[in-house]
Amino acid sequence: MVVLIRTSDVPPADRYDAWRRIVCDTLGPLDLRSDPDVPLSGEIEAGHLGPVNVGRVQTSTPHSVHRTPGLIRRGSSELYRVVLAISGHPRLEQDGRAAQLRPGEFAIYDFPRPY
Repeated sequence: MVVLIRTSDVPPADRYDAWRRIVCDTLGPLDLRSDPDVPLSGEIEAGHLGPVNVGRVQTSTPHSVHRTPGLIRRGSSELYRVVLAISGHPRLEQDGRAAQLRPGEFAIYDFPRPY
Protein backbone atom coordinates (compact mmCIF):
# COMPACT_ATOMS: atom_id res chain seq x y z
CA MET A 1 0.00 0.00 0.00
CA VAL A 2 1.05 3.58 -0.61
CA VAL A 3 0.83 6.26 2.09
CA LEU A 4 -1.44 9.01 0.74
CA ILE A 5 -1.14 11.30 3.74
CA ARG A 6 0.60 11.33 7.07
CA THR A 7 -0.52 14.40 9.02
CA SER A 8 2.86 14.70 10.72
CA ASP A 9 4.28 15.52 7.24
CA VAL A 10 1.83 18.41 6.69
CA PRO A 11 2.05 21.83 8.38
CA PRO A 12 -0.58 22.06 11.16
CA ALA A 13 -2.46 24.90 9.43
CA ASP A 14 -2.91 22.76 6.28
CA ARG A 15 -3.76 19.38 7.86
CA TYR A 16 -7.56 19.53 7.83
CA ASP A 17 -7.79 20.63 4.18
CA ALA A 18 -5.15 18.09 3.08
CA TRP A 19 -6.87 15.26 4.99
CA ARG A 20 -10.28 16.18 3.58
CA ARG A 21 -8.89 16.38 0.02
CA ILE A 22 -7.29 12.91 0.28
CA VAL A 23 -10.46 11.40 1.78
CA CYS A 24 -12.66 12.86 -0.98
CA ASP A 25 -10.18 11.99 -3.76
CA THR A 26 -9.97 8.35 -2.67
CA LEU A 27 -13.46 7.67 -1.29
CA GLY A 28 -15.63 10.14 -3.16
CA PRO A 29 -17.45 13.33 -2.10
CA LEU A 30 -17.88 13.27 1.68
CA ASP A 31 -18.63 15.79 4.42
CA LEU A 32 -15.88 15.37 7.01
CA ARG A 33 -16.58 16.91 10.42
CA SER A 34 -14.25 17.29 13.37
CA ASP A 35 -13.71 19.76 16.20
CA PRO A 36 -11.44 22.51 14.83
CA ASP A 37 -9.87 22.90 18.28
CA VAL A 38 -8.65 19.26 18.32
CA PRO A 39 -5.42 18.70 16.36
CA LEU A 40 -5.86 16.34 13.42
CA SER A 41 -3.54 13.35 13.60
CA GLY A 42 -3.51 10.28 11.39
CA GLU A 43 -2.46 8.41 8.29
CA ILE A 44 -4.24 7.10 5.19
CA GLU A 45 -2.89 4.32 2.98
CA ALA A 46 -4.41 2.89 -0.19
CA GLY A 47 -3.70 0.10 -2.62
CA HIS A 48 -5.18 -2.70 -4.69
CA LEU A 49 -5.81 -6.33 -3.91
CA GLY A 50 -6.49 -7.66 -7.38
CA PRO A 51 -9.57 -5.79 -8.66
CA VAL A 52 -10.49 -4.57 -5.14
CA ASN A 53 -9.42 -1.19 -3.80
CA VAL A 54 -8.24 -1.41 -0.20
CA GLY A 55 -7.20 1.22 2.28
CA ARG A 56 -6.35 1.87 5.88
CA VAL A 57 -7.37 4.96 7.80
CA GLN A 58 -5.76 5.42 11.17
CA THR A 59 -6.59 8.44 13.28
CA SER A 60 -6.91 9.29 16.94
CA THR A 61 -8.93 12.43 16.13
CA PRO A 62 -12.66 12.15 16.85
CA HIS A 63 -14.54 12.86 13.63
CA SER A 64 -17.56 11.92 11.56
CA VAL A 65 -18.04 11.40 7.83
CA HIS A 66 -21.39 12.04 6.15
CA ARG A 67 -22.65 11.17 2.68
CA THR A 68 -25.58 13.46 1.96
CA PRO A 69 -28.00 13.32 -1.00
CA GLY A 70 -26.36 16.46 -2.42
CA LEU A 71 -22.91 14.86 -2.32
CA ILE A 72 -24.27 11.67 -3.86
CA ARG A 73 -25.64 13.68 -6.81
CA ARG A 74 -22.14 15.12 -7.40
CA GLY A 75 -20.79 11.71 -8.23
CA SER A 76 -21.60 8.22 -7.15
CA SER A 77 -20.56 4.79 -8.24
CA GLU A 78 -22.55 1.64 -7.70
CA LEU A 79 -20.36 0.12 -5.06
CA TYR A 80 -20.29 -1.15 -1.53
CA ARG A 81 -17.74 -0.42 1.16
CA VAL A 82 -16.57 -2.73 3.89
CA VAL A 83 -15.33 -1.28 7.16
CA LEU A 84 -13.21 -3.52 9.37
CA ALA A 85 -12.49 -2.14 12.82
CA ILE A 86 -8.91 -2.80 13.83
CA SER A 87 -9.08 -0.59 16.90
CA GLY A 88 -11.52 1.87 18.37
CA HIS A 89 -15.29 1.62 18.01
CA PRO A 90 -16.49 3.14 14.73
CA ARG A 91 -20.23 3.69 14.41
CA LEU A 92 -22.00 3.44 11.06
CA GLU A 93 -25.55 4.60 10.38
CA GLN A 94 -27.53 4.06 7.18
CA ASP A 95 -31.22 3.70 6.36
CA GLY A 96 -32.29 3.99 10.00
CA ARG A 97 -29.95 1.23 11.15
CA ALA A 98 -26.77 1.60 13.17
CA ALA A 99 -23.79 -0.62 13.92
CA GLN A 100 -21.25 0.08 16.65
CA LEU A 101 -18.19 -1.96 15.72
CA ARG A 102 -15.60 -3.45 18.04
CA PRO A 103 -12.12 -4.49 16.96
CA GLY A 104 -12.37 -7.47 14.60
CA GLU A 105 -15.95 -6.70 13.52
CA PHE A 106 -16.96 -5.39 10.11
CA ALA A 107 -19.93 -3.77 8.40
CA ILE A 108 -20.92 -3.29 4.77
CA TYR A 109 -22.64 -0.18 3.54
CA ASP A 110 -24.08 1.01 0.24
CA PHE A 111 -21.97 3.97 -0.92
CA PRO A 112 -24.54 5.62 -3.24
CA ARG A 113 -27.00 5.93 -0.32
CA PRO A 114 -26.82 8.55 2.42
CA TYR A 115 -25.03 7.63 5.63
